[in-house]
Amino acid sequence: MAILDRLFPEYRGSGRSSRGMNTPNHAVASVLSLPVSAATSLKEKEGMRLVQTKDIYRYPLKHYLTERKIPLEIAGRYLREVEYQDEQGRDFYALGWKCGETYGLRSKSFKGFLGKGIDITVFDRGNTEVYLFEGIFDFLAYLAHTKRKEPPVTTIIMNSVAMRSKLEAWLRDNSQVQRLNCYFDKDASGKTCLAKLRERFPQLDFHDRSDQYPQHKDFADWFASR
Repeated sequence: MAILDRLFPEYRGSGRSSRGMNTPNHAVASVLSLPVSAATSLKEKEGMRLVQTKDIYRYPLKHYLTERKIPLEIAGRYLREVEYQDEQGRDFYALGWKCGETYGLRSKSFKGFLGKGIDITVFDRGNTEVYLFEGIFDFLAYLAHTKRKEPPVTTIIMNSVAMRSKLEAWLRDNSQVQRLNCYFDKDASGKTCLAKLRERFPQLDFHDRSDQYPQHKDFADWFASR
């Protein structure tokens, strides 16, 4: 991959498409931009346009997955390569996944959402036990860690703790659920989200799994550091 870095220097980093790019400036457009370190609240913004989605192809996206230790055969089942334009018509690309009516976007330098209609992502198996992840890379890291290609039980990706109300609505509609294994970030927002869920649903067993990654901010970071 170091050789590919030298061969394709214009693709390093941000996810700016080379189509129509006159300078090496890799400033990332505002795609409902959320800092990589803290996607805890959402400000929906119009003006972004989806160009197309396809199988993951570009080297920087594959390289990012390698850095996160996510095998391509797992990532390819849940992620797409998303090409999109910002309000100025500039071309960008990122890893993306469907989350409601829009796409979540992720690259090495940012994470955000392409448009409005953000929702939680649910793989419903009808179980009484649920695995609950704050972000999609926590979910992918769990699959890679346990050497699975699919979640073994009902699994929910919140996509942001700001989607707590969406999760609460789902829980009210799925009364069979008894236990949730929670993989939240070890920050104030993650702790607050878990506390609020316990307060709203005292009958449910919320198992905090963050003791598995005591020195890291989330499960994905712990897995990538191994």
